[in-house]
Amino acid sequence: MIGYPRLCTISAGVLGGLFLIAAPQAQAITMDFDTDAMGNPIRKGQIIDNEYANWGVNIEVDNPNKNFDIGTAFDSLNYSGGDNDLRTDSRRYGRNNNVERGNLLIIAERNERTRDGRIRHPDDEAGGGSITFSMDRVYNGGSMAYVDTDENRNYVSFFLANVPVYTHYFRNMGDNGVDEYLFDGFDFDKIVVNMHASGGLDAVTLSAIPEPVTTSLAAMGLVAVSMSVMRRRGAEAS
Repeated sequence: MIGYPRLCTISAGVLGGLFLIAAPQAQAITMDFDTDAMGNPIRKGQIIDNEYANWGVNIEVDNPNKNFDIGTAFDSLNYSGGDNDLRTDSRRYGRNNNVERGNLLIIAERNERTRDGRIRHPDDEAGGGSITFSMDRVYNGGSMAYVDTDENRNYVSFFLANVPVYTHYFRNMGDNGVDEYLFDGFDFDKIVVNMHASGGLDAVTLSAIPEPVTTSLAAMGLVAVSMSVMRRRGAEAS
């Protein structure tokens, strides 16, 4: 016959198991523009569009100032095109700019190509534009760094099924400054970064935390198991 101590042990074990299952496990990807989704190195001037397709992310650029829409990798440690406002290293050129970031994603201002199809002298578009990240799944958190946020009108918008859900304006950190933005608390499957002027993106991270099982559901499981054990006790007593 199963006594009360045994009943408590089973109930506590089941409840603990339920809460263990309920614990959210974050899943995250980071697009650093130094390597693609397969771990292949991204070279300076490389066109950025489907480099993260294996992660379910597609990148599109809109440049209203030119007759081409190109996103490309800009090497912030070996800058070109006269863009020293996009340089990053430990010497801290601008506000919050004290990390060697490597490649940035920029909107290309020029379209001269090398023999292998890369942009010959990567330079960010002075007139701005937009960069869109479209995902094949829903995320609910992440972060990104905006380099050279010397405007008050640069912002990022989040969408779910093409419906806008949230918009955030980047801080004006001055020439060559970096604004690091962390976001969570809402679902999205598309991000549009609107650049009013020049600038670059780094370390775009997307995270998905599964919805936890509610406490009430765990309690229901505990009650069900407890009643089952009590019925067994009654049957064995008779």
